[in-house]
Parts: sequence; C-alpha cells; structure tokens
Amino acid sequence: MGRASESGVAGKAKGLFVETVLILDDDAAILECIAYVLRFEHYTVLEASTALQAIEVGRQCEPLSLFVTDIELPDGSGIDVALKLIASYPDLPVLVISGNPMDWWASKDVSNFSRFPPNKVDFLEKPFPASELKMRVRNLIGRRAQRNEAA
Repeated sequence: MGRASESGVAGKAKGLFVETVLILDDDAAILECIAYVLRFEHYTVLEASTALQAIEVGRQCEPLSLFVTDIELPDGSGIDVALKLIASYPDLPVLVISGNPMDWWASKDVSNFSRFPPNKVDFLEKPFPASELKMRVRNLIGRRAQRNEAA
C-alpha cells in the first residue's frame, strides 16, 4: 500500500492559518474516510499508511497541527510513531484511534500513552461518528492554539 498524499496548501490561505493534520492508518477505507471529513472541515490533510511513511512525511511537512494515528500497524505502533514525531514537534497534539478499547492494548502502548500530557492527547474508539472526530480534532488543535498564544 505505502502511499502518502497531501491535499491543500499548508500555511496562510486568504489571511487565515490552515491547520495541517497528519493521519496514519493502514486501513485505506478508514484513512480515506477520516481524510475526507477533515478536508471538508478545511484542514490540510497528509496521509500515511505505514509507520515509516508517517515519520518521513511528518518530518518533511511542517508545521503539523495534529497527528491522528491508529495504534496497531503492520510495521509498528502508532503510539511509537507519535513519540518520534513529538521529538520534532514538542507541542504536537495526538489523537489515537483504535478498534480496541484501551484495556486490550499492548502494555507498552498503554505505558507510552500515559507519557503524553493529558491536554495533548485523546483517544477515540472505532467506530465513531464524524461529529465526534471533528469535535476531538477541534479540541486538540484549540488547546494547542491556546498554548501558543500564551507563550
């Protein structure tokens, strides 16, 4: 599969800052669905279907406003990818999505999830309605914007 794509123009558009969201999911249908919802909300969307691809895209395409990731990937853990991206973007919020409740996660993922500051991470269990996705994304990006304004 291994595909990365970008839609929209990051940066300033008509005087407004365009938020850039990187989505990582190995399920093409879910990846496309999340990307569609966020593009409809006028976010710039970057897509990755592998852990390595997400790390490469994330490091090359800045600034990132949010990282949305599945946990279980064929080539690694979405939580591990998030930790690597946070090394480059310390204020990057993360929305973790999974078809499994937290109780079923690998202990390493649960432990690593707890390493994120509570105001920079959220979890959304699949399946979820588009309205819930939009609300979580707005909340995480809004918290980031508030931190940047306070700085």
